[in-house]
Parts: sequence; structure tokens; C-alpha cells
Amino acid sequence: MPARGPTEDELLRAATQALDLQRWTEARERLLRLATMSPATTKYRALLAYARGQEAMAAGDSTRAHEEWRRALTLDPTMADAQRAQAAQRQRSSSWVGKLLGRA
Repeated sequence: MPARGPTEDELLRAATQALDLQRWTEARERLLRLATMSPATTKYRALLAYARGQEAMAAGDSTRAHEEWRRALTLDPTMADAQRAQAAQRQRSSSWVGKLLGRA
């Protein structure tokens, strides 16, 4: 009997746990599998974009991070994690610009 792969629910639990632990690459890989298994499930694609954004930010690519979080919010406008990530990025950006211009 061939070994069965993880179910959709098992993959989602593992992806959610990876997100909670800030294991962005692991989360992205699991969410990519989910999005491939169920391309019509917008939630998986939104979570995948969010994970990609977090992974990009961890790599220092704030532009790509912003694009991915925007994509996540386009797919799921209520995604609080993506909203918080964008707000934190705006805060960091405005703080940096303020310091540069002598306003902080």
C-alpha cells in the first residue's frame, strides 16, 4: 500500500504552527502545497502571500514584503496579520524618514 501524504487539514495545522513560530520558509512551503492542492481556496493563497511577505521582510526586502502583504489583503481584506505587518512596516518607514529629515 503506498504511503499517503498529509491531508489538507494536517497541512493547514502544520502551516499555521509554522506561522505561529515564525518559521516563514516552512510555512511558505506548506502553504504552497495547500494552494496547489486547492487553488480555489482563497484563504490558502492569502496565507501564502502573507508568509512570503514575512520571509521577504526577514531577508531585508521590505519592498517585496509590502507587495506580498498587499496581495494577501487583496485576497483576504480581513487578514489581521497582514494588516499589522503593513502597519508596522509603515511605522518603521516613517520613523526612519523622520529621523533622516530631523523630525524625530
